[in-house]
Amino acid sequence: MKVILTEKQYKRIILKEQLLWAAAILAYRQTAASKANRVTRHIKKNLRDRGITSRKIEGNLNQLMKCINGYIDEEGNPDLLTKGKKQINKGLVRKKAGTETFDAAFESFKQTFPAKVEICSSKFGLTPEESTTLSEVVLNTISDFAHKKIRL
Repeated sequence: MKVILTEKQYKRIILKEQLLWAAAILAYRQTAASKANRVTRHIKKNLRDRGITSRKIEGNLNQLMKCINGYIDEEGNPDLLTKGKKQINKGLVRKKAGTETFDAAFESFKQTFPAKVEICSSKFGLTPEESTTLSEVVLNTISDFAHKKIRL
């Protein structure tokens, strides 16, 4: 059986397909993992702009981010069995600033962050100025994203 579509019906079908693709792309861009990846890429770009490149550190920026995102216990000691990921914690990008979810995740991150920067700076051969720059860039980028000052 042959189906003949009018031009109006054909345009509706095309429009529906385009809307489905747009919805799928927006749904993908809104996942916590994709937001965490985009914020991490923004952090790495800001670090490069401020002079901390892969040549400056003993390793690369991905290993540095894994170190920063690694697990640290209550005493400030790193757990070498639990490795971090290249992206920041998904809890930091799930909600915007001012919500309980974000505030709890950000406070937890800020409490362990100085110990992580100290460990990572010594591990990757960063100078004190570079470690200060590292901490400023990471905290400012996460805060700017949460307060919707940057668009990724």
